[in-house]
Amino acid sequence: MKNQEDTTIRFIQLTEDLAIDDTDIRLPKGTVLPVEVPKGTKKLEAKHVTLPAMMSGMVQAIAEDHEESETYRRFLAATWPELESDMTKTGIAKIHQKDPEGAFPFFYNAYKYAPQPNSCINLSNCYRAIAELAADNKEEEKETKSWVSARHTLLAGLDRFGENDAILKALGELESQMGNFEEALTYFERYLAIAEEGEEKARIKGISKKISSLLSSDKAFLEAYDAVMLGHYAEAIEKSTAFISDSPKVWNGYFLRGWAKRLSGDTQGARSDMLQCVSLGHADADVYTELSMIEYLDGSKDLSLTYLETAADLDPDSVSTMLNLANAYIEAGRFDEGREWIEKARYAKASPEHLEKVISFYEKMTGEKIGDEIIHEEIVESDDDEDAGEIADPAHHHDGCSCGHSHHGHDGCSCGHDHHEGCSCSHKEE
Repeated sequence: MKNQEDTTIRFIQLTEDLAIDDTDIRLPKGTVLPVEVPKGTKKLEAKHVTLPAMMSGMVQAIAEDHEESETYRRFLAATWPELESDMTKTGIAKIHQKDPEGAFPFFYNAYKYAPQPNSCINLSNCYRAIAELAADNKEEEKETKSWVSARHTLLAGLDRFGENDAILKALGELESQMGNFEEALTYFERYLAIAEEGEEKARIKGISKKISSLLSSDKAFLEAYDAVMLGHYAEAIEKSTAFISDSPKVWNGYFLRGWAKRLSGDTQGARSDMLQCVSLGHADADVYTELSMIEYLDGSKDLSLTYLETAADLDPDSVSTMLNLANAYIEAGRFDEGREWIEKARYAKASPEHLEKVISFYEKMTGEKIGDEIIHEEIVESDDDEDAGEIADPAHHHDGCSCGHSHHGHDGCSCGHDHHEGCSCSHKEE
């Protein structure tokens, strides 16, 4: 059978009965028959009207829900008993060749010709393979449409065949792959309710247990975060500990618990949790900012400043870190460096309210007044007439938040980074 894109079908009407040699198959006079012809054929000729061309045309007509589809099915079933199996095998071969789009017409025609749960699942899996290939090729629109088609195919199959265990399992696997774990768990539970005991059912039980644990952990994490925001630190520690118990290798739980411990006054526990984040391979600016605050609260101001400098290295565009560093340098008596970070924060368009507090602290400590003109350094890359490179980038990606915690999935500012006396930042304890 040729690729559908390279062929089309034309219809003829029998002027007399058609009998197939050596069989009892007969099509009566007046039957409308589809004939597959090469794409671009302008005129149907006698040479096009062959039995293989008619059979291929029937397959395509059935796929298009032609009104004579049942007639064509009966004819094909008698003349080509292995048709559905052959189309499926061809589709599978093309999947193995990493050609899901080439496999598609075979799976699609097989399902339309002989609709059954297995052919429904094969078609859905083909859509999934197309989606995965589109993702690799950065074809976002095709990827999205293919995932939607994969789900729609299975849902339509469920409507057609009822509570079928194979389709329910396929839906659970599809939703799981798409990250929709609550939906996946629902389908898996429906599958487990009707599936026969055996190795496959045991496997799905294991998957369902893992998904249930994941959903429980996510709930615990969100509850812990909400508790921190409400100032219920003991509850936040309890909830984040529950999250860690289910996901001991996930850094977020330790960060959240360490944050809550610091706010509750347990700096030793907070330090341990933040260092655990680092040991798990997650050492971003937020972690080092938290470590900076912990050391400041414990009186280790030199180490606190070192951690803050590390945070600045990791996230040089963070305006909150610029302001915190400026404040820390001023407090340490390193006024030139403090002034440098003030100017960087001004160039990065820090909030005037936050800047005013740091500038006021600087002026109080130094007796020097800072004018309105921003001092901005440029590095000239060569003696030629090349454009100078800017030290500070005016772009700031933590919109609306002065702590940079937005990339942990936290909404708004919540870190409470007011550990330097006289700090001008908006880092208030939540």
